[in-house]
Amino acid sequence: MRTFTIFSVGAAGLALAADAARADSLTVAIFSLALSAFWILAETRGRTRATLFLTGFAVLSGIQASSGSGFLLPALAVVAALHGWDASLAAARMADLPREDCRRITHRYAVTSVVLAASSLALVAASASLRVSLAFGGAVALAVALVVVSTAIGVLSRPRRGEPVIEAEATSEPEKEKAGRQLSPDLDVPENG
Repeated sequence: MRTFTIFSVGAAGLALAADAARADSLTVAIFSLALSAFWILAETRGRTRATLFLTGFAVLSGIQASSGSGFLLPALAVVAALHGWDASLAAARMADLPREDCRRITHRYAVTSVVLAASSLALVAASASLRVSLAFGGAVALAVALVVVSTAIGVLSRPRRGEPVIEAEATSEPEKEKAGRQLSPDLDVPENG
C-alpha cells in the first residue's frame, strides 16, 4: 500500500508542477515538487502527516486552477493526492495484517482507485465542454437529492442488527494464535480462545 501511496503522491506533484511550469508559475511548481518530495520522504520513514500534505496540495491546486491556465491537471493533482492520502491511512490500518492479506487487499484497492480516479477525471473533462443553465432552486434541489442519495447508500451499506460482521481471517497458525480472540455469537463480547 505504501508503494501505491508514493506513486499517487508523485503523480500529484508532477501533474501540478507540469501545469504550473506550462503557465510560467515557477513558485507553484517548486512548492508542489517540494511538497511531494516531503510527503514521499515522510511515507518512507513511516511518519506521515497525510492530512496536512493533502491540504497543501488542495491549496496549491486551487491557486494554480484560479490562475486561468486550465483546471484538468490541477484536478488530476487533487485526485492523485486524495488517493495518496487515503492509501496512506489504509496502510496504517493494515500494518498488523498478514503479508498475504495485505497484498490481496492492496491489489483490489489499487484497481478500484484507478477506475474511480479515471471516471472522476473523465467527468471533470466532460464538464468543461458541457454547459447547463440551472436556476438557484434547481441547484438546491440537486444538492438535496445528492445528500439524500448519499445518506441512503450509507444507511443501506451498514450491517443490519444481527448480521455477522466479516473480519479478516489469520492465514497461518502463529497468526491465528496471535489473533487469539473470537467474538461470541450469542453475546457479541470478546472471549478468550
